[in-house]
Amino acid sequence: MIKKLCKNIKYFTKRQDFEQYILNESKNTVYIVGLDFHTGFITREDIDTYFIHSNYIKNKGVVKEKTESSQALNASKTYMIGILKY
Repeated sequence: MIKKLCKNIKYFTKRQDFEQYILNESKNTVYIVGLDFHTGFITREDIDTYFIHSNYIKNKGVVKEKTESSQALNASKTYMIGILKY
């Protein structure tokens, strides 16, 4: 999905490098992110970044949560991210 719909695809194995990449890019950008066993969207709004996904933890359904506190995002060991083409 990322390879078909995104540009500027990057791979990260460190959570800090992943977050720093997003903070260095333009505000109000939408990303698709692939994790070890999950996928979703990342948005950056000013200084806050959000993970939008169908939360499988406790079957919460679709949620928008800050990346820093997302259990699903922070449980991953690998991150593939691309900027959504428009």
